[in-house]
Amino acid sequence: MVDSHTKTPKYVCEPCAIDQFQKTYGFRSRKAAAARRRRIFDVPYLFQELYIGEYLKRKKVKFSELGEGAFEQIFILSREAYNGLFGPELKEHLEELEQWELEIIFRNFTERTPPFIMDGIDPHSVKSPFGAGLTARDDTAADA
Repeated sequence: MVDSHTKTPKYVCEPCAIDQFQKTYGFRSRKAAAARRRRIFDVPYLFQELYIGEYLKRKKVKFSELGEGAFEQIFILSREAYNGLFGPELKEHLEELEQWELEIIFRNFTERTPPFIMDGIDPHSVKSPFGAGLTARDDTAADA
């Protein structure tokens, strides 16, 4: 997505998004822009993976046993935890770290997540708690 913070965001293909990223942030090479852009996505994905792994460990279930509704709930919870724990400057710093360093930092947070946060999610739930086509972010926005 280009111009995501405007009233008229545009969806573009990945090569075009990289070109725009290179232009916007002044990367000298397309390869460097692509690598940096990829890293922006990889870091939160790692946090989500570890967060979901911690949930599965606590619930003593395998990923394949997780209901679709439970997956959606824990995925949204992990995304919101990442965004709530780490501000923009810290996220940028995290993107500079090695994978093993991130795993140590992220495990410190995921393993210390209070049980009541994850306990309310039934691992076998198949129904989304947000209704058809509605996400947690949409749900909270309606309350504002």
